[in-house]
Amino acid sequence: MSLIGAAVLQVLPLGVVFAILYLAFIRPQRLRAGAHKKMLRELQPGDRVLTEGGLYGRIVEVLDDKDLVLEFSPGVKLKATRLAISEMVEKAPAEEAAGIDKAAA
Repeated sequence: MSLIGAAVLQVLPLGVVFAILYLAFIRPQRLRAGAHKKMLRELQPGDRVLTEGGLYGRIVEVLDDKDLVLEFSPGVKLKATRLAISEMVEKAPAEEAAGIDKAAA
């Protein structure tokens, strides 16, 4: 066997292990991170969300790219950053979101 062939056979298992680790851990994490960023961009008034702190709330107003106002119970509204949202629980119906926008204006 040539010297190059022996070197390839020694490096091949390392490459296979890296490929398995990439497919098992790195790629799925990137896909989840991309889906989370997309969800944060698409937040709108009326959406019910779960915060990183475990609180359920409804988006009342989107202030700018990074801040929004959440209502946790009637009359309890807090300003929060989009990054505090861990997941969307329920998407707002189109007519409800339009009604909230009109009321906020």
